[in-house]
Amino acid sequence: MSRAPLLAAVLGPADPRQSLFDAACDQVLARFPKTIEHAGRTWWVNVHPGGQGGIATVMLFDSPEVANPVHAFAVRLGEQFGHVPPTGGAA
Repeated sequence: MSRAPLLAAVLGPADPRQSLFDAACDQVLARFPKTIEHAGRTWWVNVHPGGQGGIATVMLFDSPEVANPVHAFAVRLGEQFGHVPPTGGAA
């Protein structure tokens, strides 16, 4: 998976928190499936999380070789996933 360091501009590559953040992001991003099976058919999935207001764009392709999705839709991710800290903590 290739991506630019997400916090490098703030933390810098020598900051150990950058490595921790990158490891956490890698684990989250690895959970998005590349393909799904539905009704006896394979679909290739592309997800763009973190849009404005918690909106994710999900695109479904019928082949890994095509550039344009067969279906595309927006999903509001109106919930949290993973650990939920007690209220009153700092963000």
